[in-house]
Amino acid sequence: YSVYVLQKLSIMVTYTKETLELLEEVYDKEDAEAFIKVYGEKNFYHYYEEYVQLIDDYSEEAVAAYLENQDITCLSEFSEVYMGEWDSGAEFAQNLAEECCDIDPRMSTWIEIDWQASWENLTYDYYMEDGHIFRNY
Repeated sequence: YSVYVLQKLSIMVTYTKETLELLEEVYDKEDAEAFIKVYGEKNFYHYYEEYVQLIDDYSEEAVAAYLENQDITCLSEFSEVYMGEWDSGAEFAQNLAEECCDIDPRMSTWIEIDWQASWENLTYDYYMEDGHIFRNY
């Protein structure tokens, strides 16, 4: 018989004085420390407040989707480039055409438009990540 002894390894994390002071002011210390782990202490100073505000204004999923393709330094552009959450690119293309172009949403049902192909044409200017669409430009 072999006996395995598992020990919990404790890793000591040290923060600068400034970071410790900021951590005292945040609502959720665990979330703040997770942010630091992913984006670093320097970015915590510069971007954490904006990050939390965007999550409050939009959603954590939308911000996470944006950061899959963008650097944390681009957070200030989020509100400008976020086009919302969509079931598909084709649905987004149809909505965009109906809102911005001369496509009447009440047109006859026998008229068929390939919205998937329209979305593929739009992917030069937009991209989709986890159901969230963002502008590329």
